[in-house]
Amino acid sequence: MRDPHLAHARRDLGRSLTSDAAAADVADSPAIALAGVRKAYGGNVVLHETDLVLPAGGSLAIVGASGSGKSTLLKLVMGLVTPDAGSVHVLGEPMGPSTRLALRRRIGYVIQEGGLFPHLTAKRNVALMAEHLGWEASRITQRVDELRALVSLAADVMDRFPGELSGGQRQRVGLMRALLLDPPLLLLDEPLGALDAIVRGRLQKDLRGIFERLGKAVLLVTHDIAEAGVLAAEVAVMDAGRVVQRGPMRELVLRPATPFVRELLGGDAEVTA
Repeated sequence: MRDPHLAHARRDLGRSLTSDAAAADVADSPAIALAGVRKAYGGNVVLHETDLVLPAGGSLAIVGASGSGKSTLLKLVMGLVTPDAGSVHVLGEPMGPSTRLALRRRIGYVIQEGGLFPHLTAKRNVALMAEHLGWEASRITQRVDELRALVSLAADVMDRFPGELSGGQRQRVGLMRALLLDPPLLLLDEPLGALDAIVRGRLQKDLRGIFERLGKAVLLVTHDIAEAGVLAAEVAVMDAGRVVQRGPMRELVLRPATPFVRELLGGDAEVTA
């Protein structure tokens, strides 16, 4: 006679193995995978069919002139716009209406000036999503303290409002907020563009150290060629809605694939060993 308990056990084991295999597949997946992605507004194609893969733990800076498609690409990854063709996968999952909210909680997003709410203190800005998710106060405080130490901010800064902070401090608070839920992927949209040269240079070095320490995947959009070389292991140059060359900064500078790449990188990029 067939043992019903054994049958249940086999079914449970099968489900467990399937679930574990699926989880392993997601863990081994690229952080970002775009396949044949295209986007147009009316008759204006802002992104031609594009394939792009960012491996887990990798870092890539997107550079190019205004209107080259950099920001559109970032918005597609965030699920802020929908592609007209092709597919966008983030952290092993297709980006779409049914997955968008859950995926955004696994993505840290940093913009110019940190995008802070002016009526909230620095700590409340950082903790907002944790409060929304129902974290206990002690857990929030512990996580904020960990992140404050990571980005080198003094404790008293967290009780100030954004208008009372310097540009560099606001950007550090914005990074803390992006890292709060410990996301495996960070997206940065012109994060240091509003800062003066001295503060920007200091933050570039600090951010590079943080990225290396945390080992997260990083996709960065910037107009600053030197910044791209400092913050990312690879650089992708976009021109008129296409990725025309990708590789380490040294390779792009020494062997530009097009006249545009040569012109864009020629006077600004620093070749490092």
